[in-house]
Amino acid sequence: MKNKLLIIALIAIVFINKIHAQDYATGQKHYNNYVGVGAGFTTGYGFSYRYIPENFGAMVNFAPYYQKDDNSTVSFGITLLQRLRESKDAGLYFYFANSVFYKKEYTPASGYGTYPGQRYVKTNSTYNTGLGLDLQLYTGTSPIVVDLMGGFGGYDSFQTITVTAEFAFYYRL
Repeated sequence: MKNKLLIIALIAIVFINKIHAQDYATGQKHYNNYVGVGAGFTTGYGFSYRYIPENFGAMVNFAPYYQKDDNSTVSFGITLLQRLRESKDAGLYFYFANSVFYKKEYTPASGYGTYPGQRYVKTNSTYNTGLGLDLQLYTGTSPIVVDLMGGFGGYDSFQTITVTAEFAFYYRL
């Protein structure tokens, strides 16, 4: 575990130094809005929108999934971002994420005292929180952005605390 954390820290230092050594080109366009898809244990999964006007921004992930038997799953996450460094090739951010996963399942009732068509419903909500570093990789002049996030997460209302990983693909607007 210590070796993994050391490797992650060294990679982050290398990227920070690379990003810090580069500056924006004069007149380079700054993008505020990003749309795409993302998935993560603490940021949620689904359609993603990211808004970063200056040094602080936010990201929302949302995915509803409904089945024809009325079972449903919903993922919703909100992430706060703070820009640490940015260059023409990459951006480094600190993130704080919160998400909820909601699941509703219907099962047929059986046994004494039940009637045909009766169903039991079971709901479950899981709350996750995370913080760490977010590395955005810009693909030259292309509007496509690859976003990699990693840090620590508290899962199921901090029942478990461990490392987390998140990723997303965005289109810059």
